[in-house]
Amino acid sequence: MPNENTIYFGDTAHMPYGDKSPELIKRYSTQIADFLVSKGCKAIVIACNTASAQAYKEVVEHVKGEIPVINVIDPVAEYIVGKYPAKKIGVIGTKGTIGSGIYPKKLRSLIKAPM
Repeated sequence: MPNENTIYFGDTAHMPYGDKSPELIKRYSTQIADFLVSKGCKAIVIACNTASAQAYKEVVEHVKGEIPVINVIDPVAEYIVGKYPAKKIGVIGTKGTIGSGIYPKKLRSLIKAPM
């Protein structure tokens, strides 16, 4: 996408997200989505594991299909399953990411699905 601009929103005012409640992360994430939509963004990438784990569904619902929302968990899990069919996978993450259980859930669903 060489002719596109990128708007980066680093939420340094509320970091780290890992120790915040899911409700607070959802609120921050939907507010950021509103800002990005107001700036004319054509897509949103949630480039934070904790926000992806805790708020992805809410952001998708919040933008009502106006623009695509991409999280970082799905492509990472797909890459791991496709490239490294290991029996044990280590994940380094915040308390919010690990506590959500999203990586084991996503990895198990991909391992069971035909690739």
